[in-house]
Amino acid sequence: MPPVVDELVRRVPDFGEPSMGISIHWADPKDILSVLFILGGDLVEHAFAQLVGTAVPPVAFSFGCVSYGLSAVVSAIGKNRLMPNTDHPCKIINGETGISFDNTSWVLGRILRDHDYWKHDDVRNHLEGTITKKWDQMKLESITTHGTCTKIRQPRKAGLCVSIYKAKEIGLGCPKRDKFDYSGLLTTVGQLVLAAIPLIREGDWSPFLTTLAGAILSVLSGCLRQWRREKWPCCAKSEKTVILTKGAGCQHAIVIIGDGCGFDLEEMAVGFEERDLPCDIFTRIAVLILAVLWVLLTILAAGLKKNAWYIITAGGMGTIQNAYVVGGKRTPDSFGLPLEFHDVIGEVGVMDTLLAVEEKYPNLGRNMVPTFFPDGQLTEEQRQKWDALKAKAASQPTKPQRSHTI
Repeated sequence: MPPVVDELVRRVPDFGEPSMGISIHWADPKDILSVLFILGGDLVEHAFAQLVGTAVPPVAFSFGCVSYGLSAVVSAIGKNRLMPNTDHPCKIINGETGISFDNTSWVLGRILRDHDYWKHDDVRNHLEGTITKKWDQMKLESITTHGTCTKIRQPRKAGLCVSIYKAKEIGLGCPKRDKFDYSGLLTTVGQLVLAAIPLIREGDWSPFLTTLAGAILSVLSGCLRQWRREKWPCCAKSEKTVILTKGAGCQHAIVIIGDGCGFDLEEMAVGFEERDLPCDIFTRIAVLILAVLWVLLTILAAGLKKNAWYIITAGGMGTIQNAYVVGGKRTPDSFGLPLEFHDVIGEVGVMDTLLAVEEKYPNLGRNMVPTFFPDGQLTEEQRQKWDALKAKAASQPTKPQRSHTI
C-alpha cells in the first residue's frame, strides 16, 4: 500500500469513544446545571417586576435566578433600587400645566404598551370608525385626482384617539390576580411534582430538595417590601390629570383623571430614584443573604450524582413561565392601578382631535399640542380656534389640587 494511503487509513477517526462520552453526557447532564443557573437574569428581574405587589408573588423558580440574585445585590447597594426601568418608553404630560417628560415607571410603561389589549370596547369601535372615515377620504381624493380608488388600501391608523379614564380607589395598590399569577402557582406545583419522582422511585431526594429550595428563594425574593415601595412610589388621592402617550405620530393617548381617587402618576413617572426613598438596611442585608443562598443552591445542584434531567426540566418550566409573564399583556387592575372608562375622542386629523378634547375638557387639549406639534406651526384658522377655546377656558373656575401620601 502506498505510504500516503496508508497514512490516511491510519488516521481514520474512531467515533466509538466520543460517541460514548456524548451519550453519557446526554443521559445525565449534571455538569451543565451550574451554567444554566446563571443564564437569563434579566428575564427573572422582569418577571419579578410584573408580579410583585401581592402577598406571595408567584414567580416560578427558573434558570437565571442565581444570576438575578447576584445582580440584585448590585442594584440594591449601588443603585438603591430593585425595580427595573420601563421597557416601553413613553411620555407623560401634566394635563393642568402641560409639562412633559420621559416616563421611567415600569407600571405606566406597561399600561400604555398593553392598551390595545385592555382598552374599552367604545375605544375600539370609535377607532375603527375613524379609520373607516379616513379610508373614505383617501378613496375620494384618489377618485378626484386619478379617477379610481382601487389601489387605496385601508390605513392601519388614523389621526389621534384620546381615551379618557378615571382612577378608582378600590383596588389601588392591590394588584388583581390574573392568569399570569395562577400560571406561576401551577408551574411551581408542577416543578415540585416532577422533582418528587426520583424521591418516590429511587429515594433520591436531591432533585426535590433543590427544586423546593429554589421555589422558596423565589418567593422570598419577591416578598421584600422594597418592591412595593418602588412599584408605587407616589401619593394617593391625587387630583392630577395626566396623559400617557408615545408622542407625535402615535395612535393613542391615554388620559387618566385622578379626581381624588388615584395615584399621583406624575410623581410615579419621575421614578423611585428621584425620591428620597433609598433601599433600607433590611433590604440590602436581605438581598445579600438571598444571593449567598442562591450560590449555595448552585453548589448543591452541581453536586448531583444523577437525575439531573429532572432539575433541568423543572428549571426550563420556570423559564418558560417567566417568559410568558414578561411577554404577556395585563390590565391596569393587575398592576394595582384600576381605571374606569369615561370617554373617547378621536378625529381623522390630530389637530382636530386636540381641538375636540379642548372643547370638552378645557386646557387638556391645549397642553397636548407641544407634544404632538413640537414645531408649534399652526394655521391662521387653527390659531383662531385655539384663541376662542382659550378665552372660554379662562372664564371657567379651576378646582384646587390635593394629594395624600399612602
